[in-house]
Amino acid sequence: MLEEEMIIRNNICRMITSAALLLFLIMAATPALAGRVHLVQQGQTLDAIALEYSLSLDRLLAVNPFMEKPYTLFPGQVLVVPEARLGEKHLVSPGESLESIAVLFGISPGTLASYNDLEREKLFPGQILIIPPSKEVESPVLKSSPAAKKTVKVDPGYTLSGLAAEYPGIIAVRGPGDKKAVALTFDDGPDDKYTPQIMNILDSQHIKGTFFLVGSLIEKHPGVVENLVAGGHQVAGHGWSHSNLKNLNRDQILSELDQTASSFRNVLAMEPLMFRPPYGGLSPVVMKEIAALGYTSIMWNSDSLDWYSRSADSILASTLADTKRGSIILMHSAGVNLDATLKALPEIIYTLKSQGYTFLTVSELLGRSGYRDDYGAAGLPEPR
Repeated sequence: MLEEEMIIRNNICRMITSAALLLFLIMAATPALAGRVHLVQQGQTLDAIALEYSLSLDRLLAVNPFMEKPYTLFPGQVLVVPEARLGEKHLVSPGESLESIAVLFGISPGTLASYNDLEREKLFPGQILIIPPSKEVESPVLKSSPAAKKTVKVDPGYTLSGLAAEYPGIIAVRGPGDKKAVALTFDDGPDDKYTPQIMNILDSQHIKGTFFLVGSLIEKHPGVVENLVAGGHQVAGHGWSHSNLKNLNRDQILSELDQTASSFRNVLAMEPLMFRPPYGGLSPVVMKEIAALGYTSIMWNSDSLDWYSRSADSILASTLADTKRGSIILMHSAGVNLDATLKALPEIIYTLKSQGYTFLTVSELLGRSGYRDDYGAAGLPEPR
């Protein structure tokens, strides 16, 4: 009897150990989000909020680039508050760059690279960086520093800036910064659950969004697509099957692009001129075919990470930490559980509106046509 009890006890211990190990592995693979958010109360000031979280004013402003002088706060808006403190470890999440992490902690990219013995600036998700203690920080990154940019997946040996230089005017990461305007973009739709709810939120705020739609889903939900366009929202391509184009050969890439265009023509009798490659997957071959079709490849500089997060606060923090004039904000309208997105979106809109931002479609933000000239053959209103 004693032996049987020992066997049972040992098995339970092994199960607990295995569960703990699994939990550790899951946590280790979890993307590190930008931080938490603070809901501004009546009468609060930036100085008081910075003091509440033991932050310098410069550091608080560095993770809230959408704030501009004279730094007026409004009750109900949110501010991003970095969670980690200097001297701690930071787990690199998808889309983060050395510069964006440096801005988060109020230090220079050079200091961060030097402290971690980095010979190159390229980071990879899951990498651990050590944040130097405050006494070793040489030059803090202030709000006037260059904006942190989310990275995208490009072919090894090629950079986004390199491809943009090779195809000038055909890759857009953000719009011009001459006015307080941003574009809300939504990937992976349409569906009959989240896409209509997101459209209703935008419509209630008199905002037009840009929806990058998957070709195979367009023909499954034609009524949703027609409602988007009839409501003045912009629609654009996002591949036929949501495959990563940089992993396909030329014939497969052409098939993805052609089938996507055909799905728009079948439902709307029009063809978008803007395209977002799934996963941001770019390569010289992909860009060559996109350019040949007269498309513009629309990337982003602010990633909500709503495909991962189930917390509205995390989505708010990830979005606002990279949002400023001309930002193209990446969100989703289908494909995963987006309940948190539905909660975060109105707060993103309120916070940016309170700071004087307007919301444009990508076409309006970039000042270029979103459709071929034969748009309107189906009798639908031309997008505003």
